[in-house]
Amino acid sequence: MQHQNEKPQSGHVPDGITHHPSSHGEHSNDSKDKPDSSGHGHTGHTSTGGGHTTPPPTPGGHKPPVPAPKPHPVPTPTPSPTPVPVPASGTIPIFNFGTNGASLATNPNLAGTYLGYPWSLLEPSQGQFAWDIIDKDMQPWLATGKDIIIRVSASGWASWGAHPNKSWTPSWVYGLGVKSVTESDGAIKPQYWNPAFLQALSDFVTAFAAKYDGNPNIISIEAGIGDGGETKPDTRKSLTLSAWQNIGYSDPVWFDTIKHIVDLYKSAFQHTPIAIMPDNSFLGKTAGLDEHAVVNYAVSKGCWLQHNGIVAGIKRDPTWTTPIIAEQRNKLANSGDTMAQDIQVAIDFGASYFMGFEVDLQANLAVLAKYAASVQH
Repeated sequence: MQHQNEKPQSGHVPDGITHHPSSHGEHSNDSKDKPDSSGHGHTGHTSTGGGHTTPPPTPGGHKPPVPAPKPHPVPTPTPSPTPVPVPASGTIPIFNFGTNGASLATNPNLAGTYLGYPWSLLEPSQGQFAWDIIDKDMQPWLATGKDIIIRVSASGWASWGAHPNKSWTPSWVYGLGVKSVTESDGAIKPQYWNPAFLQALSDFVTAFAAKYDGNPNIISIEAGIGDGGETKPDTRKSLTLSAWQNIGYSDPVWFDTIKHIVDLYKSAFQHTPIAIMPDNSFLGKTAGLDEHAVVNYAVSKGCWLQHNGIVAGIKRDPTWTTPIIAEQRNKLANSGDTMAQDIQVAIDFGASYFMGFEVDLQANLAVLAKYAASVQH
C-alpha cells in the first residue's frame, strides 16, 4: 500500500523478489513484481528512391517522357523517451512521501515529492474536476525547482487521509449501478470491473492527462488500479474471497481489469511515464495468474515499475530491467531500519528514484546530503 500511510507490518514483496531477514528481525514480505517502462527509442528513417534510366530514342528522334519520381511517404517520428536519471554511483534522487505537505520543499537535498489523492476528492461531481487541489500542493515544490510524482486512487484504507464518505471512488459512480464491498475499517471498495466504473474512470484519466501530461516537472504518474493504486483489489485482507465473488470477482476478471486500466492510462498519457505498482495481485490464487503475468503485461506496454516495499534485506529480481521507483515500506520507528539502510537498498535495487517518509527524511538530513542526487531534465 502506498497512499499517505505506511504498510502493515506483515508486508508484501513482489513475486521474484527475495526478502532476507535483517539483523533486526524483519518479517518476510508477500511477493510483488514491478513493471517498468522500457523507453521507446527514437526511430529514424531513410529514403530509398533510386535514379531513373533514360530509355533509347524512338524512331523519329522523339524521346518518350520520363515519368516524375513518386514521392516517398515520410513516417511520423516516434516521440523520444523520457530520460531516466543515471545518478552518480552511490546516489539517488530522493522524494518526500507520506504527506502532501511542503515542509521539506526548500531542502536542497530533495529532488521532489509524491502527491497522492483519492479520485473522490478530485471529481466530487461527474465532470467537475478540482485540479486546484493538486496545483496548490505542487506550487511550493515547483517554486524551488523540485519535481513531482502523482497518484490518484479509486480505493484505499479509511485511515489514509481525506476521502469523502470513506470511499475513494466518487459517490456518483455508485449511482451508475456500480456495486461495492465494505472492508472491516469501513472503507468502501468499488466493483472495479463494472463497465460503468471503467467508463467513469476512463473519462477521469482522460481529463487528468489533458491537464498534466507532458508537464516537465512531473516525472511520473502512478496508475491507480486497485487498493492504494496497487494491482490488488483489497490489501487489507479482512474480507473473504466469497465477499468479492458475490460482486463478480474472479482472477481472470481481475486480470482483464488490470490490463484495461493500464491501457487507458497509457492511451491518455502520451508523454509522462506511467508507473505500475504490482502487489500480490490475485485473491483467488489461480494457477498461471501471478505477478509475472502482471509485470510482463505492464512492461510490454512500456510502463515503469514501482516497488512499494523497500526495507532492509530486499533484493531485486535480475529480470526487472526497466526504470523503477522505490518506495520505503515502513517508517523507521516500525521497521527498525536506518535511513541509510533503506536508501542503500534502493540504490542496490537499481531504482531510479527513492521515496521516503517525510518524518524519516526530516530526522536524517545529514544522510540525505550524502545520498542525494538531482533529477536531470
